[in-house]
Amino acid sequence: MKLSIIIASLLDETESLMLTLCSIAEIKDSNLEVLICVQTSDLNSSKLVSHRKTVENYCKRQNLAITIFYDFKKGSSANRNQGLRAATGDIAVIVDGDTTLTKNAFDIIRAAYNKHKGYTAIAFMTQTQQGLERKKYPRAACGISPIGVFSISCIEITFDLRLTNRLSPPLAFNEDFGVGCHFCLGEECILLRDIQRGGGNILFYPGVINVHDLHSTGTQLNEDKIRSLGATMRACFGRLSFLVVIAFWIKKAKLLAHNPGLYISFKALISGAISYSTRQEMKQIHIT
Repeated sequence: MKLSIIIASLLDETESLMLTLCSIAEIKDSNLEVLICVQTSDLNSSKLVSHRKTVENYCKRQNLAITIFYDFKKGSSANRNQGLRAATGDIAVIVDGDTTLTKNAFDIIRAAYNKHKGYTAIAFMTQTQQGLERKKYPRAACGISPIGVFSISCIEITFDLRLTNRLSPPLAFNEDFGVGCHFCLGEECILLRDIQRGGGNILFYPGVINVHDLHSTGTQLNEDKIRSLGATMRACFGRLSFLVVIAFWIKKAKLLAHNPGLYISFKALISGAISYSTRQEMKQIHIT
């Protein structure tokens, strides 16, 4: 079972990317490909040349097969889509440029797909650098519901490309969502809902595959993130999204009351949902 490791990174993240590659090289797995997708504002800079030389020299010494893509298109979703289009393996593993893989990560991933055949996507566990679970996870393997996709992070996701290649339209992150995009989060939720709407099944498997710092783009809420969350709900549930927005607002009232405030958070959720709908309508007008 060949794995396609898709790493989204920035040109300025060379040091953290090298740690990620080091963790992959230490596993010493020959049945994989590493696709490094780097976002840059200048395709002809000396920094890019230095970056490529550093990465390629290290991977050559480690006998690690890699392909590097440099692109000025902004956003983490565009980066990941570039990797998905180029992937030739059986299973795609989404990795961030500041994430390290555990030593048995690839064994866990293969074991999950061998044991639970027919799942389009399987999500795993992430731990902190202190060895703690990054959030509360189920204790056993279980299916993921439509609402459950909101509990999954990008770096926990893997896809069976043998099944996703049958989807129409092809598997892709929504490039309006994610770090550096119009809406700053939610790309993984929309992608997983697209899989579900296309007839695919998603499983959670209780195995730790990577290490990531507890602080990240998704752990602290602010008005912009809440607005993006409202847009994500609209993209995932259509007209039912307003019921989801209200349910979320009520459930998280204590947290939202502290920061940024109940009124501001409700307004941001609705604003995000409306903004997404307006954006989609404008795209349709542009197409026609």
